[in-house]
Amino acid sequence: MNKIRYFLTVLLLLLFMCVSGYSAGFHVNVEQGMKAMGAGGAFVGLANDPTALYYNPAGITQLDGKFNFATTYAFGVFHPKLHDPEIADIYGVTRLKSGTKEQDWRWAQIPSMYLTYKINDKFTAGFAFFAPFGTATDWTHTWIGRYFADKTDLRTYDLNPTLAYKVSDKLSVAVGINYVYSTVEIKKSISFPMIAAQAPGLSQAQKLSLYNLFYNRNYDVDVKLDGDTGSSGKGWGYNFGLLFKPNDEWQIGVIYRSEIDLDFKGDATYSYMPGATALGAPFVLKKTDISASIKLPDYLAVGIVNKTFKNWTFLLDFYWTGWSDYKSLNVKFEDFAGHKNYVTKTAKNWDDVIAIRLGAEYQYKNWAFRTGYMYDQSPTKDASRGPELACSDRNDFTFGIGYKYKNFSIDAAYLIAFFKEHTSHLVDETTGTQLKGKWSTIAHVIGFTIGYKF
Repeated sequence: MNKIRYFLTVLLLLLFMCVSGYSAGFHVNVEQGMKAMGAGGAFVGLANDPTALYYNPAGITQLDGKFNFATTYAFGVFHPKLHDPEIADIYGVTRLKSGTKEQDWRWAQIPSMYLTYKINDKFTAGFAFFAPFGTATDWTHTWIGRYFADKTDLRTYDLNPTLAYKVSDKLSVAVGINYVYSTVEIKKSISFPMIAAQAPGLSQAQKLSLYNLFYNRNYDVDVKLDGDTGSSGKGWGYNFGLLFKPNDEWQIGVIYRSEIDLDFKGDATYSYMPGATALGAPFVLKKTDISASIKLPDYLAVGIVNKTFKNWTFLLDFYWTGWSDYKSLNVKFEDFAGHKNYVTKTAKNWDDVIAIRLGAEYQYKNWAFRTGYMYDQSPTKDASRGPELACSDRNDFTFGIGYKYKNFSIDAAYLIAFFKEHTSHLVDETTGTQLKGKWSTIAHVIGFTIGYKF
C-alpha cells in the first residue's frame, strides 16, 4: 500500500512541475500584449497602452481619452522532441525503445482584456483580465513515456483592478489587487504490475512473473486528475508600479507582483486496461479526493527606455522571479487506503531566476515596426525536467508591427523560443523506472492586440 500512496503522490506532483509555458517555470509573462511581445517583452519602462495594467500599471496615467480598451489574443505552441527515448527498469535494463517522439501539436489560447478610465487629471482607474500562469502539453497515452506524462493542462485566470496616481508630470504610481482562479488536468499511465508486485506475501516466483508484465500497455491503468481552486478563499495578491520620466529622452519603470497562494481541490479517476483489471486494479486504485496548495512566485522588474534618436525607441527590462520559495509540495488525501486526511510532503527546491529583455521600435507615420530578444532562465534542475514540460534556459526572438487610425489601434507579433538542449535521465523514485533521451524544444507564439479609446 505504501507504493500505491507514493504513486498517487507522484502523479499529483506533476501538476505543478515545470508546467508552462513560455517563461520561467510556468509563468506566461510575455504574451499579455503584442506591442510588448513584438519588442522582446520589454515594456515596463514604456507602458503606453492599456496592456500597461499587466506590465506596469503606473503607465495608464499616460493614456489619452476618457476610456481606453484593449484585448489581446495569443496562440502558443510548445513543441518538445525526445530523441531516441528509452524506458529502463530499476536495474537499468532497457525495457522499451522508440524513435524520436514529438509532442502532438496543440495551440494554447492566451486571452487578456484591459480597460482604463481617467477619473481626473490625477487619478486613472483600470481593470484587467489575463492568464499569467499555465501550460498545455499533450503526448499520447501509448508512447513509452506515458508513465511520466501524457497530458498536462494548467490554466489560471487573474482579475486585477488598479488605481494609478499622477504625482507630477515626471512621476506616476499605481497599486492593484489580484484574484486568481485556476484549474488543472493531468493524464498519465501506471504500470499496474509494479503495484501488484509490492503486495505482501508474494513469493519470489510470483514477483518475477509480475515483473515480466511491466511496461505492457495491456496492464496499464490510465489516471486522470482534475482540480481547481474553487471557492477556497485563497488566490489573492497585490501589485504596484512606478513610472519616472526625468526628461523627454528617458523613462524608468518598476513593477512588483506579490506571491499568490492557491488551494487546489479535485479527484483522481482511473481507467483500467484488461490486464490490470484481471490483476485486481479496480479494488486497489479507487477514486479519491485530493487537495494541494502551491505558491505562485512574486517578481520584480525594472525597465529603461531611451528615445534619443528620432522615431526610435529602445527598451531594456530586467526581471527577477522568486521561485526559491517553492520548496515543497504538500498533498492531502481525504481517504487513502483507510487513512483519513493523509498528508505527504515532497521537496521541490526551485531556484530564483532572471530574465533580460531587449527591444526596439521604429515609428513611421501611423505604423510601428518592432523587434526584440529575451534570455530567460529556468528555475528547475536538469534532473527534474520531463515530458510534462521539458523547459530549460531559453533564447527568444520577436517581431511585431502596429498601426493606428484615429482612435483605433492594432498590434501583431510573433515569438520564437529556442530552449537549451539537455539530456534526460529521469528516475521515478517510487518504482525505479527511468526515462532516458535527449530533449530539444522550440516554442512559437503569435497574437494580436486591438485597442480603442473614446
